[in-house]
Amino acid sequence: MTMETYKSYNVRKVRESAEDLSIDVVTTESALAIYLIDKDNPVPYQLSITMRTPGEDEILALGFIFNEGIIHSMNDVATITKEMEDVIIIKLNVNYRDGSSQDKRYFLSNSSCGVCGKSSIEDAMRVRYKSISNSDLTLTKEVVFSLQEKLRINQNEFNQTGGLHAVGLFDIQGNLLAVCEDIGRHNALDKMIGQQLMKGKLPLSNSVLLLSGRIAYELVQKSLMAGVPIMVAIGAPSSLSVDISRKNNQTLVGFLKKNGFNIYSGEDRILMD
Repeated sequence: MTMETYKSYNVRKVRESAEDLSIDVVTTESALAIYLIDKDNPVPYQLSITMRTPGEDEILALGFIFNEGIIHSMNDVATITKEMEDVIIIKLNVNYRDGSSQDKRYFLSNSSCGVCGKSSIEDAMRVRYKSISNSDLTLTKEVVFSLQEKLRINQNEFNQTGGLHAVGLFDIQGNLLAVCEDIGRHNALDKMIGQQLMKGKLPLSNSVLLLSGRIAYELVQKSLMAGVPIMVAIGAPSSLSVDISRKNNQTLVGFLKKNGFNIYSGEDRILMD
């Protein structure tokens, strides 16, 4: 049986002037274990346990291991299978573990975070991505203003529960190409990148990503792994996310609202006239 992405509960709704019994729909959160099998070792080993919204688990797992630099294309993946409802096993065409300390990861995360659970600060901050090279890519401020509403009306699961993060993928004309949702904002981005990896669309060098929440360093890291030149968010960026975007020639926009937004990096890509 397929696990539902939301559940219904009997609740008491309290308002200033009244209260009553009602049914509320709540986003499902459950654990997913990701196992890898190296090319030359048939014994599966657990890479990660992440709390996620069920559904699209295969692309979540693919996006996660791509963003961690474990794979570089679908050619590195032999098979991906789902065991029961909460286990993904990915057989690799490469060997990930070579016994060195730098390859050890201790992923235990509530959001498939690319930094959570790393064995050292140095390991967490290790750069594995390339700077954005297509400096001539531009979009108008009108397109930026249009993104939020397009994402909002296409958040199917959010419309049911109000409890999910979303990532929207757009072209530079502002056309919505894909939406991925999850209770974890990192998961939502991993799902998007995994989906595009499976479709053979990486790098996303002519695309715009819109995040429904804030921008932390690990989200910038994941987007740079996928070659995203322009990242926009409804929430605020962190100082490290701004610094990394500036260093890597990425356009970073935050606090997107109906009447404004802030450009923190790469402002030449946003046309004002």
